Amino acid sequence: MADFLKNIMGGMAGPPKASDKEIAERKKARELAKKIEIRNKQESKEFRLEIDKRLDTFLKLPIGDENRKMVYEAMPKVRRAIVHDMSETAGLVVHSFGVEDVDRHVVAWRKEFAPCEDELEATKQGIEWDPVASARDKYEASKRQKQEQDEDRGRAKREKAFVPRTNYKQKYEHLIGSESGIDAAQVTETNKSYGMVSAESKKDKRTVEVIQAEIRAKKRMKLAQEDVSQEEDEDDEHH
Repeated sequence: MADFLKNIMGGMAGPPKASDKEIAERKKARELAKKIEIRNKQESKEFRLEIDKRLDTFLKLPIGDENRKMVYEAMPKVRRAIVHDMSETAGLVVHSFGVEDVDRHVVAWRKEFAPCEDELEATKQGIEWDPVASARDKYEASKRQKQEQDEDRGRAKREKAFVPRTNYKQKYEHLIGSESGIDAAQVTETNKSYGMVSAESKKDKRTVEVIQAEIRAKKRMKLAQEDVSQEEDEDDEHH
């Protein structure tokens, strides 16, 4: 009985041993992973040497607009990271453009030709940036903005309350009559008691001639005001 229990406990002491076939497969997998790692390191080393040569060739080119930037082909993220690191170390300004796993690529500029925001935006959209056209567009936009601001100021000035610069009543006295004549036509009687007003007091005691004279005076006054307003607008346009 004791020997039986001992055998059972001995069998539970550790995990089951792998077969020779499983051991061989695991060894093969480790060897394959090691080979892949070595190959990746070698490829990375060769890629770095290639980029180093390309950078050296680019930096030796004459400085000018035709040699202001270098565009790399599309490549995986790991390689783009290498290009970024090496290009920035060489003193270049680096950006990536395009869609990941489709056409994502690196562009490196000389520092003296670093891209502006307009060029970066054009490159993102896949458009060839034209500095002359960009400057012209900016000038036209600035010109339009100034024109709109001038129009707004002119509109605000015209909308201000009209204040006559001359005494139109004196200027057109021969048409609308004197102040005393107008006042006479507009005389009203005030009830001093502020109480009940008699029917007699409510009657309009003006004659027909006075009423007509008042109406004519008001019409002439309105026409005079319109003439003055028109003259003021013409003065503003000349100034």
